[in-house]
Amino acid sequence: MDNSILDAALKYAAKGWSVIPISKTKEPLIKWKDASREYLTNPDNIREWWSKFPAANVAIVTGSRSGGLVVIDIDIDDDKGINGEKSLKEWCDDNCVFEIESDASVYTGRGGRHLYFQSDFEYHNHVGCLEGVDIRGEGGCIVAPPSIHGKTRREYIWDIEQDDVVVPKVDSDVALFLGTMEASQTRSDDNYVKNDFTEITSEGGRNNKLFKYASRLQGDGESDQDILEYAKTYNATHLSPPLSDDEVKRTVESVLSHKEWKGTTKSTEEPKQKEKTEFRKLKTAEALMAKDIPDPITYIGVGNELPLLVEGTCILSAKPKLGKSWFALAMCLAIANGSDFLGYKTKKCSTLYLDLETSESIQKKRLVKALKGKGVPKNFYLETETDAINNGFVEQIEAYLQQDPNIGLVVVDIFQIIRTPAESNKESEYAHAYRDITPLNELAQKHHISIVLVCHDRKATDPDDPFSNILGSTGLQGAATQMIVMFRKKQGDPIHVSVKGKTIDGLPELNVRLDNAEWIVIEGNTSEDMERAELDAKYQNSEIRKVVIALAEKGWRGRCSQLIEEGVKNGFAITDTPKFVGGFLNKHMGRFLARDGIQIIAEPNGSGSKSYRIQKTTVGTVDTVDENEWFTVDETEKTSKYNDYGSPFL
Repeated sequence: MDNSILDAALKYAAKGWSVIPISKTKEPLIKWKDASREYLTNPDNIREWWSKFPAANVAIVTGSRSGGLVVIDIDIDDDKGINGEKSLKEWCDDNCVFEIESDASVYTGRGGRHLYFQSDFEYHNHVGCLEGVDIRGEGGCIVAPPSIHGKTRREYIWDIEQDDVVVPKVDSDVALFLGTMEASQTRSDDNYVKNDFTEITSEGGRNNKLFKYASRLQGDGESDQDILEYAKTYNATHLSPPLSDDEVKRTVESVLSHKEWKGTTKSTEEPKQKEKTEFRKLKTAEALMAKDIPDPITYIGVGNELPLLVEGTCILSAKPKLGKSWFALAMCLAIANGSDFLGYKTKKCSTLYLDLETSESIQKKRLVKALKGKGVPKNFYLETETDAINNGFVEQIEAYLQQDPNIGLVVVDIFQIIRTPAESNKESEYAHAYRDITPLNELAQKHHISIVLVCHDRKATDPDDPFSNILGSTGLQGAATQMIVMFRKKQGDPIHVSVKGKTIDGLPELNVRLDNAEWIVIEGNTSEDMERAELDAKYQNSEIRKVVIALAEKGWRGRCSQLIEEGVKNGFAITDTPKFVGGFLNKHMGRFLARDGIQIIAEPNGSGSKSYRIQKTTVGTVDTVDENEWFTVDETEKTSKYNDYGSPFL
């Protein structure tokens, strides 16, 4: 008898996951609906079940009986034209989510996938939440590896070794998806159990029960004030121990932020007749022209015809790992110090960076690198937590502004974390984006601040229209005041920055690169310009250059291996080979080194190797050197720009 499935079941139970035996056609072989977690994880019970049903597959019970396990079930059925991966991706694009993915995933016997997550909140089963996508939560179960699919005879397989599986916590994107599906659920499936609000609820389910109780009251048509009062009473009488008053208030406010409860209870009140509005007088353009309306404040690009950042909401978007967080941090530091940013003057004011994705240790390391030994501006604030847009974000920012009215820039990294769930599956992304950004626009206009919202790009990008690459771009472009996108057309290119805005009369563009936590502008737009600028930048940062400049002070002659030794003695970390150093000297002796006032003469040793004489000079300058060739300063020896060093570009 093959014991692999029994062994797997025992390992799942050891993790605290409840398991049951099921047939190849997915029927449970034991009664499990009302069984406790202790019963379903007991090794003796499990061995007895597989002794009785040796050919059984194994299923994991989802929900609280497996410690809050919730699984997104993605189905692929080519015969029926069902592709759950495509449905989920479309939902992600429509809701500005980069992707829904898990480090603990299973390939199913029919070509689909199961994405495992751990949650502190309760999610119910939901079949068909999207085409080809189900949710397995409270009261459900999921077929687990190494079960065999009944029709295809293929095995269910973990994406990684079973012993290495670590189920991730539900993050903000997954919570948005699960919450949206929960809100739109019809509650008609067999596994959904109607809430009993007469029972006493203990720790672990109090917030969830109070949320549902307040939601039912909202569905019954109770006023907001009455819902809060009833919730306080319910908290005192049915939750053990009771929640704090602040927690009750936050839970109720979360319910009230939804325009309409999506449950089954409906109000029986007669709809109110719409009141007649007063007749409006026509407003003339002449009256508008007579008003004294100040121009929007410019925060980056003061005095420029085409500024980079103005008051209002700004979408800052790029692919992951391209440096948008470094870009946002650099903006905050530059504006707080009143120093230039990418060659643009800034308006000095306080800045607030809401870094919602990284740990404090990473934040500190970034700051140390970005500051380069300088002190932290006292008017630069860094927060790691904030409320969602529908749960106090605006009020929180206004509280910060009361503490420091000089705050002019607020960065939210990343925007997705503060976004609201879609009101239903039918809400368009365009409407969703406007609903989220409208209160931020009002906040920015009221206080004349800039709110930068950091976003991800889509996986597939269009190099000819970088603004279309923003996740949810149709709605976000229409709603935001301006956008900054960062992208590369191909690997190795500098980062291109494009800016577009409602109050910016033009399209500012520039090429930049991130070098040791510092953003550097690369002049020129042609490939030759950018290659030359890249070469210049790499030359400037070379340890070999630093050694040569130091040796030229007193004059020096020797081989490349000796130059490396001299550098190490003086604290320069040259890790390159002598051949590499020789190529560097040959290539740069007539251009960049000449510009630094360094004369280098290569002298053959007679054995095929060379010695180099290094000294200071005022003869050669970059202006006297042909840009397309590399020469020694005295022009006694011409060296091709293609030599044993390789390409002219490092």
